[in-house]
Amino acid sequence: MIKKIIVLAVLVLGFNSFSQELVSLIPLDLKRDRDVFQVVNEATKETTLFLSDKKRVKAIRLSEKMQVLDSMSAERPDTNYSNMIGTCGDKSNPMLFWASSNDKEIFTQKFNMSDHKVSEQKYLLDFKKEKVLQSFSLNENFYLVSVIKDTDILKFYIFNEKEKIEKTIDFNGYKFLDSDIKRTTFYKVLSETFYGRQESFSITKITSESPASLALSYKKRKVYLDNNKLTFSFDNNTLYTQLITVDLVSFLATEKMIKKPDLINEIPYELNEIESNSFLFDNKLFQIKSSPDLIKFSIKDLENNILNENTIYWGKSIDIQNSDIMLENGSSKNKRKIDSEIFIRKMNNQSPAISCYKQDENLLVTLGSVSQVQQQMSGGMMVGAMFGVAGVLIASALSSPTMDNFNSYSNREITYVNCLFDQTGKHIEGTVRPLAFEKMRVFLEEAKDLSSQTIFKVGNTYYLGFFEKKSVEYSIRKFVD
Repeated sequence: MIKKIIVLAVLVLGFNSFSQELVSLIPLDLKRDRDVFQVVNEATKETTLFLSDKKRVKAIRLSEKMQVLDSMSAERPDTNYSNMIGTCGDKSNPMLFWASSNDKEIFTQKFNMSDHKVSEQKYLLDFKKEKVLQSFSLNENFYLVSVIKDTDILKFYIFNEKEKIEKTIDFNGYKFLDSDIKRTTFYKVLSETFYGRQESFSITKITSESPASLALSYKKRKVYLDNNKLTFSFDNNTLYTQLITVDLVSFLATEKMIKKPDLINEIPYELNEIESNSFLFDNKLFQIKSSPDLIKFSIKDLENNILNENTIYWGKSIDIQNSDIMLENGSSKNKRKIDSEIFIRKMNNQSPAISCYKQDENLLVTLGSVSQVQQQMSGGMMVGAMFGVAGVLIASALSSPTMDNFNSYSNREITYVNCLFDQTGKHIEGTVRPLAFEKMRVFLEEAKDLSSQTIFKVGNTYYLGFFEKKSVEYSIRKFVD
């Protein structure tokens, strides 16, 4: 009898602990072709969710505690507009952007919560001589960024509530190096393909909304959004990381070439036997370089001054590690500890990666490597299958980095070690607490039949929204570091 009472108590406590994460259930009966997008107003801590099916789109304004404050609905645009891609304007009365399936049109819906009216507008675009690279929302504007074919010209389409503005920046005269460390152009740096690891004209967007998974940060070309600045980083070659920063007020650009660490055994190896990458965070550049025998890691300021440099040797412990070295095979449940020999081998045979995140006042740095996507993987939970990835040009360029974090780990082999540093770049002792993203990933691996997922951050709290199978309620759960 006592044993039964104890078991029942454990079950009740476990249920209560789990149920405390559920912060909102929104009655919502949407039919087929459901989609979701959101915008967060950091000033008011309110969130507007846009949820649609094949006929209607509903805007739901939520309080900081995820309580429904207001809602309104409108007809979904013509089925030709297949993807919600962004927002602009007053975040309390946002304008929602849709992209057409052929990339030629942008359709906007302005949701005015004060009078519950919706206004619409259409923009025609011509990308015949352009490649769309990325998009983002900032300061009540929505930006599309492209490169003009066979030129060094970067083009910005800037949308606000009243008009569309175009700006261009010409990088003619800038120094660009390709993967063979030969002088090239801006357009050709973007056009390089890295052995199936990154397609031409693909640039991975890194934002402060979420910690970047290694399976995003391993890309050679990345773009970072910080206040009114957009910074492109290019790791096409093993000698330099090139940074190009665009001021989004003046539309003036600056460039920096920051040398990568030198390996003591680099000379005997061929160029294709050396791997490298970088990550920009908190006005510091984190760089990694590997050979078949060792790994060099450095932290530099943006003037190329070394703040910390460390070498990981074959068969020796890692001086800067704050966790075990782990190998994960497709699922958070399928992982094991490895030694530095396997870590170095994986780093050099796969794609090296760095990811950074602020934990309290310290810097949590994850060093690791990422395999290519495997067709089959035992134990994989296929988290990526939960999220649809559109194949059209705009949708591919505008994919959410937050959702991509979950798409990216399934069907891959990942190795990693966590390291802690203070703000000066000095390694410190301490334990690494589980991050909200890891908790969400475990939840999604265990959950079944979820759809229309979205992830967003309000203050320091992360929220996961989703429909369960055949549900007529939209669930929102919160996760904290």
